[in-house]
Amino acid sequence: MRLVLFFVLLLTQLCAEAKAASSVRFGVVTKSEQGMFGSRTIDLIRDAGVSVIRDAVSWHKIERVRDGYVWDAQNEAAFSALKDRGISVVLVLTMRNDLYDGGEFPKSSSSIAAYARFAAHVAQKLRGQTVAIEIGNEVRLSRTFRPADYAALFVAAANAIHAVDPEVAVVADPAVFDNRAAKAIPKLGTPLGDAVRRALRVADGVAVHQYPYQRIGMTFARSQEFMVAAMTRRAAWLEVLAGRPIPLYVTEYGWPQLAGLALGAQEQARQLGMTTRALAAMPFVRMAIVYELADSCSAPAATECTFGLYKRSSAGVVAKPALREFRDTVTRFSP
Repeated sequence: MRLVLFFVLLLTQLCAEAKAASSVRFGVVTKSEQGMFGSRTIDLIRDAGVSVIRDAVSWHKIERVRDGYVWDAQNEAAFSALKDRGISVVLVLTMRNDLYDGGEFPKSSSSIAAYARFAAHVAQKLRGQTVAIEIGNEVRLSRTFRPADYAALFVAAANAIHAVDPEVAVVADPAVFDNRAAKAIPKLGTPLGDAVRRALRVADGVAVHQYPYQRIGMTFARSQEFMVAAMTRRAAWLEVLAGRPIPLYVTEYGWPQLAGLALGAQEQARQLGMTTRALAAMPFVRMAIVYELADSCSAPAATECTFGLYKRSSAGVVAKPALREFRDTVTRFSP
């Protein structure tokens, strides 16, 4: 009887762990504004086993005259096609427009207000289709654009987005805490400490990008362990900062094919599967978006070229081993 009870409890625990893992929603990065979106793209997305993509909407392309918003035919066609096929979107809103603050990141009150209006416009237009909006992507801070400046812009944009679509998650870039590692807690009363807390009050999550292969001198297995530990520390650190759990949105992660690192097609697939399984088991991760749907280019030595689940060739788009590994893994963890 005790043995039966033991196995019942063990099975219950395993089911609970599986259920927790399935709360992570997986997707893929696409690049419609760069022309990498065609009639077959949605079939490729579906073949990858996901129903979420991450793409960008550029402020300067949508607002070409002050307070006038125009979506070109390419953008309209891409988002309409996604909606028709039931594909949800995670949007990155870029942060520069030559009409405001000389094309630099918005700092003046009028430019921040203009950016917030643009963000609200995008949220309203794609309401019901958008599940998350990121304010900026890998924002580069400087002496003229500090974490407090980003926080002011983020709060204005988040409030404007939430006003038109309370359901969409507004996600902060790590610039909000100066891209710092999860160590000391910034103190109240300091510019950084006050900025972080001000932004986190309205943030629905914080973006994280994970590329474990970049850990110099580590074996791939060790780099995977390092990723899990770093993500766990980040989640705990943010919870202390915010006074509440802050979900992590892993809006980019992946493994390239790089001959110099002995990352061929099969090894890319194997490591991608390991990272995907690790992310699926993290209860503080809300979403994980693999970079990327298809290779951006074909130069084997170029770091940015070969992250895709598919490769491009003269014969068209061809599946790589990474596709099957990713699809099988995310299907296993789907609700």
